[in-house]
Amino acid sequence: MATMNHPRLNSTVLAGFAGVSLVFSTCAFAAGKTKHKGHHAHEHGHAELSLVVEGTKLTARLEVPAESIYGFEYEAKTDADKKKRDAGCEKLKTNFGAMVAVDPAYGCTFTNKSLEPRAAGHAGDHGETHAEFEATCQKPPSGANVDIAFDKFFPRVKKIKVQVLSGEKQSGADIQGGKGSAKL
Repeated sequence: MATMNHPRLNSTVLAGFAGVSLVFSTCAFAAGKTKHKGHHAHEHGHAELSLVVEGTKLTARLEVPAESIYGFEYEAKTDADKKKRDAGCEKLKTNFGAMVAVDPAYGCTFTNKSLEPRAAGHAGDHGETHAEFEATCQKPPSGANVDIAFDKFFPRVKKIKVQVLSGEKQSGADIQGGKGSAKL
């Protein structure tokens, strides 16, 4: 895990996270109604998780291929596909706190702020699921251990790139096999 202490870099990263937050806060839970061109390479089985600590608040943002959450990337049109999509999204919302488990000593409980499955659009687009969760903790979680356990709920998620911004510290971890840990 690499740590960087650079005030200018941290403010730039925080501004980037704020921009992402604005995008997430305007999203609605409506599959297939928006088209998205990813800013990064899309790989099945790979997810990106950003964790931002601000005092006692912890914000988690997740981007993961839709295939890893509900089994396909196209727009759900049949009732069977809509059921799969909705079940996968509900599983994510219901179990996020177990998949991204902060050391219990900090008393953090996650709530879902937004969750948007996005269907594949034009050639080159890929379906993704974007979600934002927020936790208010009993004490500041900076320095807390976080156990990542996507493998129990979404076995198709094999690699998770975790980025952490906590106070003046920026760090990250590459989680293999859907299970591992990171430090806030």
